[in-house]
Amino acid sequence: MESLSLTSAALHGEPWRLWTGHAVHYDFRHLALDGVAALPPIALMYRPHPPLRGTLSRKRERDLARDPSPRVSGERVAEGRVRGVDTWWLVAWAFIVAPLISIIILWTTPNVEYRGMSALVVGLWILVPLQFIHDRSLAAAALLILCITKLALEATTPFRLGFTPTPPLFLAHWSGALAGAVAFALTRLR
Repeated sequence: MESLSLTSAALHGEPWRLWTGHAVHYDFRHLALDGVAALPPIALMYRPHPPLRGTLSRKRERDLARDPSPRVSGERVAEGRVRGVDTWWLVAWAFIVAPLISIIILWTTPNVEYRGMSALVVGLWILVPLQFIHDRSLAAAALLILCITKLALEATTPFRLGFTPTPPLFLAHWSGALAGAVAFALTRLR
């Protein structure tokens, strides 16, 4: 795993580390923690969200009344509403954002060895709830508040969950949050 973790070697002839540093972990517990942390935004993304009154066109409301089964082809499974976030879109987002986060990590802390997907997970905790916040979703608001609180604690205190193998790089987490917010803004431009 040494040859896959993110180190300064990524800038000196081993560019694959810009991506693989997010895929490798220190141990199984670290992998499990990152995996469990990714579940709330993913669950929010795939949970059916009924449309608010007046948010759909009359034609779409009639169509839903006739055939209420949600469509999956390019639309999020949420009463046929397009959200700008689906599984393949998130994979593409992670593929593009991972090396950018890696470069920020190496630029701010040059002698670090980074492993884990926590920065990408923090990006999910920002990106996915923002997609639903205009629906007045309590779950989306709760995820955003929890994530922002965690980021603030990491930036101002030696905050660390007791079972993480290494102290978190708060700049990596902030980079992930910024990537999530920028991706949300870009989906609104469409």
